[in-house]
Amino acid sequence: MVAIKCLITKFIDEHQPGFVECKLNDAWNKQHIFHEKVPIVTIENIWNNTTYPVNGVIGCEITREWIDENGRRIVTVTTSAPWGIETIEGIIELDVLRSQIINIE
Repeated sequence: MVAIKCLITKFIDEHQPGFVECKLNDAWNKQHIFHEKVPIVTIENIWNNTTYPVNGVIGCEITREWIDENGRRIVTVTTSAPWGIETIEGIIELDVLRSQIINIE
């Protein structure tokens, strides 16, 4: 599975399994914010007493890969799969740099 690297910036809700805020900047330097369950974005055991930020991931599927006019490798992804994640604005499709994508198991 592939995922976008993100920063988990704060703990927002103690309801099990715990919810955190995650942030990432897309290829156009627009910041996107996600509120998601802890086990969806990290395998680390984090809680409200964790020192933030910590690294996390947002699962996604690649829908397109291309090179822009500046020679950057851009990847268009959807976060609707595999786990139905969306930004707090309801966005599910993002252009990110290829270097922001990692493979996870």
